[in-house]
Amino acid sequence: MRKLTYSRPRKNRTACDRASGIPAANPNVEGSAGSSVRGHVLNKAELEIADEALRCVYLELEASRDRYVNLYDFAPVGYFTLGKGDVILDVNLTGSSMLGVPRRKLIGSKFTDFLVPEFQGLFHAHKTEVLETSSTRTCEIQMVNRDGARFFASLLSLSFDKSTVQWRTALVDISVRKQAELAAEESRQFAESIVETMHEPLVVLDDELTVVLANRAFCSTFEISRGEAEGQTIFDLQDKGWDIPTLRQLLWDVLFKNTSTENLEVEHRFLSGPRSLLLNARQLFRDGDKRRLILLAIEDITKRKRAEQELRDSEQHYAALVRNLPHAVFKLRDGVITWCNDIVRSMYGYSPKELTGKDITFFYDRPEDTAKFLRLFAASMAGEGVFQGTYSFRKSDSTLIDISYSIARIPNSAPPELICLAYDVTERKQMEVARQRLLQEVDRQRKQAEKLALNLRAEKDFLETIMENTWTKLALLDTRFRFIRANSAYAASTSHTREELIGRNLFDVFDNDENRPMFERVRDEGQAVEFHAAPFQCRDKPWKEPGYWDWTLIPVKGDEGQVEALVLSVLDVTDRVNSAEEIKQLNAELVRKNQELEQVIYVASHDLRSPLVNVRGFARELEYSTSDLLGVLQECGLSPEAKEKLAPILTEHFPEALTHIDSSVTKMDSLLSALLRVSRAGKSVPNINVLDMNDLISEVRKGFEYSISEAGAAVVIEDLPPCRGDHDQVFQIFSNLLDNALKYRDPGRPARITINGSTGGGHSTYCVEDNGVGISEQNRPKLFQMFQRFDPDAAQGEGLGLVIVSKFAALHAGRVWVESCRGTGSRFYVSLPT
Repeated sequence: MRKLTYSRPRKNRTACDRASGIPAANPNVEGSAGSSVRGHVLNKAELEIADEALRCVYLELEASRDRYVNLYDFAPVGYFTLGKGDVILDVNLTGSSMLGVPRRKLIGSKFTDFLVPEFQGLFHAHKTEVLETSSTRTCEIQMVNRDGARFFASLLSLSFDKSTVQWRTALVDISVRKQAELAAEESRQFAESIVETMHEPLVVLDDELTVVLANRAFCSTFEISRGEAEGQTIFDLQDKGWDIPTLRQLLWDVLFKNTSTENLEVEHRFLSGPRSLLLNARQLFRDGDKRRLILLAIEDITKRKRAEQELRDSEQHYAALVRNLPHAVFKLRDGVITWCNDIVRSMYGYSPKELTGKDITFFYDRPEDTAKFLRLFAASMAGEGVFQGTYSFRKSDSTLIDISYSIARIPNSAPPELICLAYDVTERKQMEVARQRLLQEVDRQRKQAEKLALNLRAEKDFLETIMENTWTKLALLDTRFRFIRANSAYAASTSHTREELIGRNLFDVFDNDENRPMFERVRDEGQAVEFHAAPFQCRDKPWKEPGYWDWTLIPVKGDEGQVEALVLSVLDVTDRVNSAEEIKQLNAELVRKNQELEQVIYVASHDLRSPLVNVRGFARELEYSTSDLLGVLQECGLSPEAKEKLAPILTEHFPEALTHIDSSVTKMDSLLSALLRVSRAGKSVPNINVLDMNDLISEVRKGFEYSISEAGAAVVIEDLPPCRGDHDQVFQIFSNLLDNALKYRDPGRPARITINGSTGGGHSTYCVEDNGVGISEQNRPKLFQMFQRFDPDAAQGEGLGLVIVSKFAALHAGRVWVESCRGTGSRFYVSLPT
């Protein structure tokens, strides 16, 4: 900008006047000369006034220029004037400060020298748009100052001279805003990752109750994919399976009444079955987003509700058990009886109401008994174990009895409570037996402890041998993931010796930092993790086919629960996974073959009946025709010799053949019916319930009352444990077994059949034992095959009863087997789930 200059007028105008040729005024001159002088004086005054006004205007211009320069140079925005070739023609102090270059050196430099290379194209596109449109344009780029520090900037540009390709741009540092945006994006991703990894099912709904986000836990819990859930209203999910009136009201209140709901329990039947849900809902707000969102947290408490019901049932069961125990039961708090069962009435002669509220020392007459009990009481309160003792007590009717008791603290009770069991041991014999049992138990425990010590030593050697000879890769790590120990299999997989591994960090040997957070979580939280058939690709051996590993990471804890080490177990199960897939395909093929076989049996059992009907019908026709032919022959005038030859054929041979045909047809029909029964037995689906086997076996026995009476058999049914199964199918199992026991009884001795049972291993095992003819060793392997009858003369049948027993047992995930010797009887065992 050009600077205006100004010189003050000199007060002595004489020289000026002389130089200009104007005569000086002379007050003594009169006439025209005087007038001329006066006019000149007036003009001079006017010139001085004009000069003063001009000076004031100049001062105002100087002040305005200073203000503009200050605003331009010290503005918070960098102003650049750019010319051809992106050369900087002018820049304010703020702009030169942002680039870290003095203004005098910056002018003449190229603006593009301060651009990050990847933003050069964006800048040139921005410049072209500014010059072509002659309108204000903006863009965001990244620049670098003289010190190499990068920063994000926003350009606001305008072209003002197309002929010289000059344009101006305002540069604003937006690094802080960019950092805030990046931080906000990271926060959003972090929040979404938290929602995604939470084990609690969560969904986010918009103001139209459409699913915006469904986390993994929701999809896995309710068996729905994310694509099926997101974009749908929650009430339309799974064929409107989520159209729950309570949920509608809850979301309506949250959305329109701005309320929040916590722990609202809902019972609803979904397509997969009834479920109990715990709902929590509240509104969410996003910065810059005016939509109302709802966060809905869903907890499936179905299993917990069932467990609570089972717990209540268990509590009622144990309460009834305690009430009906043959021992007196006391509950004590601070040495005072707070509850006792009704047995105290007969044992002590006092009612429960009379004893409740009394100090426990009420039962002790002798000081030594009281002192002994107080010591045991203190030890029990300290939770040191179960303590026993004896004392004498005089009942309300003055009868003296001896009482034995045990006392222990109730775990986790607050305030501390004790439970005391007492029983009458007055008779010396009972006391002696109890003492002997106690001594035997002590001796047994001592021997068991000695045996346990030997077993522990043997087990240690055994585990050492297993560790070194197993295919599983085992390693023991400290809390900094350094090797403490590794077996040979693990060392071989690392191409290091065991000695080289000791002390080294696992992640230095295997460059796989992706697993480090999981290792740290196990170390910090003390919870083991395990993975089955996890895909694995050796990074140092990319040519190898991907494999599958079973691996676990188990924390080793000290006495105080702190994690002291980690056990890493790795097993290559690639062959097993591949084999499992082959087995799956083979099973599918087997199912298909079984279905075909069942279809063949079904068709054969129906289609073969028609020929049998025809055979039986024509046999009847032959029988009638034979009778007619015999009558005709009697009337015909045949010779006696001819009649003698024809008579045996018509009266003996034909009837005998027809009898055999009818017997064979009956047998074939029976076999076809049996095949159909076996086919149907394999397709029936059991209706599983808890069965009272005592009642069921009694029903079975009633159905054989006549056969038992006719055979003169003795049937003994012992107390049987319950099981889980289909009533009709289990009924059929034991009907067939009891029927076989009656059919194949030994005629040389009275029949005796015993049915008993026991439990163990999650199954109830029942035995049907008889003293019949028995089964030889060579026939036992074929016993459960179709049409196998090893003593056809003993009883009628098709040989399918035990086949049906085996099929029904298999349908219940159970099994059946036999123990037998020829001539001594048989024991058939049936194992069913408890």
